[in-house]
Amino acid sequence: VNVKLRLPAVFNKFLQPISMSAEEFFPQWRSLSGPPLKLQEV
Repeated sequence: VNVKLRLPAVFNKFLQPISMSAEEFFPQWRSLSGPPLKLQEV
């Protein structure tokens, strides 16, 4: 998939804020390792 976006791109219509502690956040963050969940291109 190749999508061209004009920057800055703001995607706020689909986000809902939630409250969570660091103990809840970091395990979820660390589970996002490897493709297709994590991608970095320079």
